[in-house]
Amino acid sequence: MRTRKNKGAGKTALFVGRFQPFHLGHARIAKNLLRRYPSLVIGIGSRRQKRTGQNPFSAQERRMLIVKTLAKAEGAKKRVRFAYLEDYRKDEDWAKEVRRRFSPRQFVAYSGNGRVLRLLKDEGFDIHEIKLLERGRWQGKMIRKRMAHAREWKKDLPAEIRDWMEKKGLKIIRDCDRAKRME
Repeated sequence: MRTRKNKGAGKTALFVGRFQPFHLGHARIAKNLLRRYPSLVIGIGSRRQKRTGQNPFSAQERRMLIVKTLAKAEGAKKRVRFAYLEDYRKDEDWAKEVRRRFSPRQFVAYSGNGRVLRLLKDEGFDIHEIKLLERGRWQGKMIRKRMAHAREWKKDLPAEIRDWMEKKGLKIIRDCDRAKRME
């Protein structure tokens, strides 16, 4: 993560993403933000998307997976909050809504998506681009593809959520992938 020292002192970290699924890269970033900030808001994007190959998990499922992953992180239960973020036709409207809900004076924005960062910067946020770790492996699209086609995926997800993924997540992803191929 590229950051400037003391720029966010006393502020809350806002970590924005779709988290489809929440993988080891996301987990490392969230835990690092918890070490650096007094609190963390995880903004779960594409809240109302129906199940698709790109968005197989509901916002509530993603929140549950993140909670399970961070359950043992020091202070996470009291210091992590969640916000569901709607999609908008115009990206600028989405950014204005984020600003309406989260004051740039109180929040520092983190994302691995350059477009998201530019939009939030335009709304007055201090922004920090997340240096993507092992991008080839820890990319939601690639993990979903491996899961859909019965390739190795377990080592890319936090241990705390692998059981749920085996019992429920795989079926959801494979059903979405099958529907996508039938279109």
